[in-house]
Amino acid sequence: MKNVFKTIGVVALLLVVYFVFQSVLTVIPLVAYYIKDYATGAVSMEELTSMTSVSAGGAMPPAAVTALAWGLFLSTIAMLLFLHFTRFYRFERSMFSVPRRPLVLSVLLVFASMFSLNVLVQCFSLDNLLEVQFDQLSHTFIGAIAISVFGPLLEEALFRGAIQGYMMRHFKPWTAIVCSALIFGLAHMNPVQIVYATLLGVVFGWIYYRTGSLLPVILGHVLNNSVAIITMLLGMEQDSNAPLSDIEKTYMAVVFVVATVVAVQLVRMLNRSLPKVSAMAENECTE
Repeated sequence: MKNVFKTIGVVALLLVVYFVFQSVLTVIPLVAYYIKDYATGAVSMEELTSMTSVSAGGAMPPAAVTALAWGLFLSTIAMLLFLHFTRFYRFERSMFSVPRRPLVLSVLLVFASMFSLNVLVQCFSLDNLLEVQFDQLSHTFIGAIAISVFGPLLEEALFRGAIQGYMMRHFKPWTAIVCSALIFGLAHMNPVQIVYATLLGVVFGWIYYRTGSLLPVILGHVLNNSVAIITMLLGMEQDSNAPLSDIEKTYMAVVFVVATVVAVQLVRMLNRSLPKVSAMAENECTE
């Protein structure tokens, strides 16, 4: 019980710091942009108050999008430095080393899982509250880099390296994997992302547990976010609330079955390419 309360405290601290950095360092560039334009007469008071549209799902001026992207970059750097210097997760060369075969299999597993989970999420008809902002960020260079690189690096260091890593020192591996994945999903605070991120977080967590390296999950996360950006740029994203035709339902069912079978096979191959985990190690936890 002592471990439970201590873990809750550590996780709460990390999440508070994470959201403070995200809020403060994202808002500062936006506020600076609007103040500058308001002072020069480039925007009216009505446009200035539209800053609230960021949380309400409204579109932002291009310059504000760029300011938001730089804010995401700054918050990522700040949080990574916090994790490193507070020793919640120290970045060392050995933590990014993994043999080539497990690395490739891990990334392929994430890729196959993306197809399965995307089909699964489509069945829930969940709202995407941040679709407009994500689309706008995807169409700027710094925004695309923030989503495809900065985001995965920070989130894997925080949710897998720090949170799951801490939990695995006190609880059974699968408890740590599932709990950290659930926290990862809920932290997105966007209905469609909560379900998808939680399930994909389980995949990331298992890969991190088996390889002991952040590199495979970072690359897999970069792949996932990059595919999402490319889909946005090409206008291929499907409305999660749009009704599906019979042909589309059949196609998605086939994709789900094939991708799931491939993912299961990749799990087996990855397991065989890595040292076996003993029963003692599976149940081991420290005080």
